[in-house]
Amino acid sequence: MLAPALRTSSLPREDELAVRSMLAEAWLLQDDLDQAATALGRTPDSLRETVSPGRLSVLWRLHGRLASARGDQSRAIGFHTRSLKQAELAHYSRAIGLAHYELGQCYRQVGDVAAPGERSSSLAAEQRDH
Repeated sequence: MLAPALRTSSLPREDELAVRSMLAEAWLLQDDLDQAATALGRTPDSLRETVSPGRLSVLWRLHGRLASARGDQSRAIGFHTRSLKQAELAHYSRAIGLAHYELGQCYRQVGDVAAPGERSSSLAAEQRDH
């Protein structure tokens, strides 16, 4: 259902990115990493236009999920950290929660179960200081 919408060239860029995100998420749920990567495209740092922090958060999180599914936990942690930063800029509580969850999953994969709690404590301290 989403693929034909993506082929429509008249979609505004923000809408195209939303469709790409939904399509990538659907492929990830089906464990088809190649299709998810194709739908998602390149990382957000390659985007030339301005994209909202909320959309960037979703894109970074999906790139993180893809990296994690491929077994590259260090790269996934980097992507999820970027996702969290963008979610915080957008004041998007759902995206903040999802980024924390995905970070926790990555740290669990590498056996560092204390890292997410330490990260949350340092973030809370940073927010108090500002």
